[in-house]
Amino acid sequence: MDKVLIGKFLKSLREEKGLTQVQLSLKFNGGYSDAAISKWEGGKSLPNIDDLKRLANYFRVTVDEILNGTRNEETDFAERYFICDDKWMSRYNPDELYQIREEQELIIETRFKELLRKMVDDGLSVNEDNEFDFIVNNFYQVFLPAIESKNEEACRYSMAELNMWLGDIDLCCHDVLPDVLAGIKFEIYKQSMLMHNCSTDEKVWEAGKKFIFSKRQNIWRDINNAIDDDENAVCNRIQKLDDVEKDILLAAIQTINVTSTYDEKTYMKLYHREYDEEQLTKRAIKLLIECGARLNNKLLGYWRTINWSYNIVDTLVDLHKKYKKPLLVSVFEDNKYQFFTVENNKNNRAVLGKEYNNDVFNEADFTALEERLYSGNNTILMPFKDWSCGNSEESAFIYARKQILDMSLSEYMDKRDETKTQELINNLDTLSLSEIREKYFPQEYRGEYIDDSKTMTEEELSGKYYLRK
Repeated sequence: MDKVLIGKFLKSLREEKGLTQVQLSLKFNGGYSDAAISKWEGGKSLPNIDDLKRLANYFRVTVDEILNGTRNEETDFAERYFICDDKWMSRYNPDELYQIREEQELIIETRFKELLRKMVDDGLSVNEDNEFDFIVNNFYQVFLPAIESKNEEACRYSMAELNMWLGDIDLCCHDVLPDVLAGIKFEIYKQSMLMHNCSTDEKVWEAGKKFIFSKRQNIWRDINNAIDDDENAVCNRIQKLDDVEKDILLAAIQTINVTSTYDEKTYMKLYHREYDEEQLTKRAIKLLIECGARLNNKLLGYWRTINWSYNIVDTLVDLHKKYKKPLLVSVFEDNKYQFFTVENNKNNRAVLGKEYNNDVFNEADFTALEERLYSGNNTILMPFKDWSCGNSEESAFIYARKQILDMSLSEYMDKRDETKTQELINNLDTLSLSEIREKYFPQEYRGEYIDDSKTMTEEELSGKYYLRK
């Protein structure tokens, strides 16, 4: 509650009536002195609840409006943030759509950050609270790992992590329902109170972990489209982002190239030079760093081992159905179907389109799994080498957000490597893109392929894991 803001509001209400502090006191038959009114308006003290009700009744405002320090206004947020309507493009010239959306998204992101900062610092007025709800409900998603887990390590093997590994990035986020948002805001207020010794920036950092801007344009597409035409436009887009968002874009270079939206022939006709994807990507690296991005190893993906457990009986049943059970063939003769069975072999499966090339287990595994079942094993572990990060800007963004869940703002800033970033800029023209990736964006492997390989014998390993010869 902002006593100074409340005091300024009370003063403005009094002045609207054309009254001095003494005259206002007389309106209430001297119920409180002009000295008390002076303290209220100066932000040194607050009226008690009874005085608030009397003042609200006299000035024809609500108690909430006094406590919020502003009148409640009916604002048409749908008009202010008009891209919430998917049909907004029909109202404008097609040539202006990109620029209009660009301006709207920057306005929305900027306003969201302003309101989040005010929420954790002073609290929101009724108007601001309504605006925050509108922006979140229309343009943001809840980042589920930040809600379900308190730190990155705990959420590493959560359902959200599993779904991300399977490629369903959207399941890491969820549309914000009004009742869910109310609970999240309460958590933010509570968290901010517990962080009373921390700076506003640190509070905003923690609160911001809970949301993702769902209508975000693909920044890489912006770079692709504009880097040859208008670098200033690209810089303007990137400079509006937070440091962490810039760092994420730079980290995405680990797996993403900047590519032209034109085919090579059209590109040469437009720009009068050969299309060079490597040079475009190196230009983007330079541009990102000039706009404030920094190398941060915490955001880079890495290879790891994931062990999946399989039920042997279920796997054998599936393999028998695919590779052992006779194949059913239908033949249409004399206006009716006749059905025959044929041997289940590789040639017949190919003719009938029943090949299973991408399955984890195949026909050759049947006997080995039977032996394991007969020896008393009901389940087996199959190790997979898994890439922790994705191969798109969206998946890289989701992955990076998960990596910073357990980091404070100061911890994150400490991991931004200024020295290595400057070294990259100095070597940008002398190294190839593959050399740049190897040195500054390494795809390292963390841990042995099988974590137990250093402590178990070959026989023990083969007993615990299913390893193909």
